[in-house]
Parts: sequence; C-alpha cells; structure tokens
Amino acid sequence: MNLEIYHGCHNSFVITDDQENMPYENNAKTLCNKYQTDGFIAVRKLLPNKSKATFEMLYYNKDGSRAPMCGNGIRCMMHYCYLHNYIKQEQVLILTPGGIMETKIVSINPFLVSVNLKKPSFDPKILSIDYNKKHINQPLKVKDKIIYVTSIFLGTHHCVVFVDDIHDGDNIGQYICHHPFYKADVNVNFAKIIDENNIEVKTYERGVGWTLACGTGGCSVFAVANLLGKCKDHVTIHFIDGTIQVSKDKDGNIIMVGPSEKIK
Repeated sequence: MNLEIYHGCHNSFVITDDQENMPYENNAKTLCNKYQTDGFIAVRKLLPNKSKATFEMLYYNKDGSRAPMCGNGIRCMMHYCYLHNYIKQEQVLILTPGGIMETKIVSINPFLVSVNLKKPSFDPKILSIDYNKKHINQPLKVKDKIIYVTSIFLGTHHCVVFVDDIHDGDNIGQYICHHPFYKADVNVNFAKIIDENNIEVKTYERGVGWTLACGTGGCSVFAVANLLGKCKDHVTIHFIDGTIQVSKDKDGNIIMVGPSEKIK
C-alpha cells in the first residue's frame, strides 16, 4: 500500500487507496501503532452509476474498530484526493456510514475544507440508548458522581458535558465512553464556554482514547450549546492545538470548516 500521513488540528491519520480484500481492521491497528496516529482511512472510488457520491471513506479507529464518520479525517481525505489529482472540482460528495457528506475545498494554502454534517439527531434509537425522549442535559451517574450530559448523533455517536475547565473530565472520560447507558459506547466531549463565539473542547474518543481534536465532537458541542442558548450561530472551536469554524445554516445544517496538513 502507498501510505501517507495527515493531520487535522493534530488529530492524525494514515491514508491510502482502497484495495480489495484487505484486512483493514488489522491494518489499522498495526499502522496506527507504527505511525502513532489516531485513525486509518482507505479511499474508495465509486462508480457514477452506483452512488451520488464520488468517494467512500472507510474509516477505522486505532484499535481496529470501524467508525461511521470522522470530521478531521474527512478533511484530510479531501487533501489526499486533491494531492493525488483525484478531484477535478472543488465540491465533492463522500459516502460514509454516517451519511453522504458534502465537502468543499475553500483554500489551498492553507488547505481548508468545508463539510456539511447535515442536521444533528437526538433520536435515542440512533444513539443506542434506552430513553423515551431526547436525552438533553440529563443526569448520569459516573463513579458516584452525577454528571449532566447531552446525547447527540452528528456523523457518529457523541455526548456533551459542559465544564468549567476542559481537564475536569480527565478522570471520567473513559467511564462515560463505556457507560452501560451507551450500548454502542460514545465519544465524550468536555466543553468550556469561553464566550458566545468561542468554545474550548477536549474529547475522549471511543476506539482511540484522548485525542488532540475531534471534528464531529466539536460540531456536536456547538449544536448542543447553540440549542441551549449558550452560543451564537457561528463559533470557533478551540482544541488543544488547533481550531475549526462551526456554524449553522438557515436550514439547521451544521457546517464545519477546518484545516488539513500532510505530515509525510
């Protein structure tokens, strides 16, 4: 395989072209360990008569598990496709298990990509939780403490916890991720509201652990904060080492704009 390494806000990935009958679960574990990345992406080209999308993103966490979507990863995948001359137009549809994502290159230097994540869902069935209504700002017992969380699907499964300091969750992130309430596990986002235009986020990601950034996590934080009146319709999400811009369009779709850099 031809392997390249990219990162989005220092959330890093091994990226390669899709090949038939490859054991990607094993490849992901081996290659992510070798290159010290958070995930593995195989780029699959789709036939025009088979799908509305041009490509399919096959995304795997570093433990080999498949994930529906990765916000930083899909921007890096676009960068990979651009550098390999797979893209002749700026706007590209990419198929993921989390839905077809509308992506657009908005800048070459620096390389920035816009992704339409569509509208978030609070459906308990999609989130694989036993709850009879939207799970918004509800108590969850974690290590003998009551934590207030909101469960949301935006490309993949997330929960959002508002804190005074993003490191407040350092000792409980993994326990929320694997909490019995979340039958499919969940990505856990600890969010500090800086002001109505800026939010700080730290994420414990299922299949990965603590990450330096999570694109869909930052977007999920925005969606919840906006719903609860904690922020405006356009914010900067601050990760440990990088930022993305997140907004809501007139139809309620969540739009992410963020960077990608090639490492090797």
